[in-house]
Parts: sequence; structure tokens; C-alpha cells
Amino acid sequence: MPESSGFASAPRQKSAAAALVGELKRQLDVLDQINGLIAIHERIEHLKDVEVALAAAQEARQVEADVLRLMLALRHAEYLIDEKEAMRRLKVSESTIKRMRADGSLPFVRVGVGEKLVRYRPSDIAAIIGRSTPTGQ
Repeated sequence: MPESSGFASAPRQKSAAAALVGELKRQLDVLDQINGLIAIHERIEHLKDVEVALAAAQEARQVEADVLRLMLALRHAEYLIDEKEAMRRLKVSESTIKRMRADGSLPFVRVGVGEKLVRYRPSDIAAIIGRSTPTGQ
């Protein structure tokens, strides 16, 4: 009998082994799918890093463009002078410069917080001086 039970168990062992091989193949397929998902996740994270880097580079380019525009504007800009310097250049009193400002004969700009400070363009002062100086002097 022991020999017959060995013969009968061989097909069962083969069947169990085949089932085990099948289960191992399914588990390997699941591991492959997990590895694929991990690779996809890593690519997504990499793309996020690239996206952040591209956004930072784009922002840096925008800042650089803003700085270049400001530098160009400053190259062509006039410096403003304060009221005392305007009075000195025009050789007028404080009351005269205020009257000129009020009647519109002296252009000015307001600057600073609340635009409380009055400033003048040197070119406007020079134009007034040029108009008041007789030709040939």
C-alpha cells in the first residue's frame, strides 16, 4: 500500500506544484504592475520638479526683463530736484516759486508716500531760464 499511495499522491503533488507556480506567476505580475506604478510615480515627481524649475526660470526671466526695462528707463530719466534747488537755479524766492507752481508756469511732480513731496524736472527749469534770458546774452 505505501507504494500505491506514492503513485496516487504524485498527480496531486504535480497539481499542487502547478497551482503554486500559477500563484507565483500572478504574484510576479502584481509585482511588475507595482513596479510599473512606482516608475510612473517617479516620472510624475520628476515632471513636477521640472515644472517647478521651469516656473522659477520663467519668473527669473520676467524679473530680468523688469530690471532691464527699469535700467533703460533710468538711462533716459531725468533726476528730479527739490524746491530749494529749483529756487536757486531760477533765482527766485519761495513765494515766487509757489506762485509759479500755482499758476501753472512751473511744472512739477508730487512724489513720495502720499505724494506730499514736490519735485521739479531740471529740463523744465532750464526751459524757463531759457525763455527769460534775452537772445544774445
